[in-house]
Amino acid sequence: MGSRVIKPYYLDGCRGANFVLSHQAGTGHALVLLTPFGDEMNKSRHLLNSMMQNAATAGISSYLMDPYGTGDSMGDLDQVTVLDWRADFLQLLQHIATQGYTKVSFIAVRFGSLMLLDLLQQPLPLPVSHIILWQPQLDAGRFMQQLFRLKIAEHMSNGSKTNQAELEQQLADGKTLEIAGYPLSRAFCHSISQLSGMPAPRTEKPALHWFEVSAFANPGVAVQKQAEALSQSFAVQLQLINSDPFWSTQELVGAPELIRRSLAVLEQAHAD
Repeated sequence: MGSRVIKPYYLDGCRGANFVLSHQAGTGHALVLLTPFGDEMNKSRHLLNSMMQNAATAGISSYLMDPYGTGDSMGDLDQVTVLDWRADFLQLLQHIATQGYTKVSFIAVRFGSLMLLDLLQQPLPLPVSHIILWQPQLDAGRFMQQLFRLKIAEHMSNGSKTNQAELEQQLADGKTLEIAGYPLSRAFCHSISQLSGMPAPRTEKPALHWFEVSAFANPGVAVQKQAEALSQSFAVQLQLINSDPFWSTQELVGAPELIRRSLAVLEQAHAD
């Protein structure tokens, strides 16, 4: 069992200062958490905080950074692209490496999984121990469709109509779309479309634990195909968890089994 120090601070990024929350519990093994996007981030933050508290109790320090233009970080989203976010996460990892850590594990939630798989294709300053994905969203095109649907629903509630093609044309014309409270630019949306949830095959395969929330006994066909594709780059372990869909429920819900299983993975990684 370990004690922890909760430390909020700002870390300079390529566009400006990013807010970082850390639970420090000694050096050696660091955990970095990547959040979902938009309202899904709001629905998940309490679970990530709980995960960080549990990790610190197990002696694992953790770091959660709000990407520039989101959360408590500086700036607006129309000033940034996911390439800037990638650079900022690399800067965070470099910062962690200077603190004396010798390895890093990751937990990524929903859209954060796309960001993480992109990040893992870059040279990193620390060796990767374990990767944990919570209900990963690995299809950039589908992610954009979900954002456009939010805007379409907003138009319908106001008595007007639009469609994805019209919204895409507005972006192409240089207009900024406000979706779910975020200003989305053409450059930002284009950078998302370039993300790939399927990294190139590699010979050394880090352990990847995919936790899928499902009421069924077996994963769906799409999930199985994505997991099989990821197995070219990672040692994939897919586990189903019978839990509420925490990222989309109207009220905040807990996910104790998800946190318990994730902690078990991290404790094993910490002991290795």
